Amino acid sequence: MKAELVVIESNSCIKIIQRWYLPRYLVLGFVSLCWNVFFLLEVIRTGSYLAGFFLAVGIIFGYLMCAGILNTTVLELTPTQLSVRHGPLPVAGMLSLHTNQVANFFLETDTSDPEQPAYILKLCCRNGEEIQLLPALSNQRVGFFLRDLLRDFLGQ
Repeated sequence: MKAELVVIESNSCIKIIQRWYLPRYLVLGFVSLCWNVFFLLEVIRTGSYLAGFFLAVGIIFGYLMCAGILNTTVLELTPTQLSVRHGPLPVAGMLSLHTNQVANFFLETDTSDPEQPAYILKLCCRNGEEIQLLPALSNQRVGFFLRDLLRDFLGQ
């Protein structure tokens, strides 16, 4: 099962909400907790800079796991503005741009796992730049539905 989606549509706005939560984040969170406890005790015991480095890596890894468990992505499209926000924990990839910069929406296939491909909703800007909007869509038909919904809203 990939991320959960909610679509809210009105005359003035389309809002797509995607949960990040996947069960594997709980396992990775447990691994991160064990890693951090081990290296924290090692830093306390020896004062080693190398253990401190591995503890810092573990803290970053733990933050990303917490983001994976708690965060959602909200894509909001109005006639004049497209925005993508992630929260409640801040991470990179937020976006806000005027809709006159939007050339097209398209779907790309991620085949890094050939047994279970994922689909990525992307935006092509008028300057040729491609921007990822919603990753990890497990169903191609859902991806095409979202792509067509956004295109229709902007009259493309």
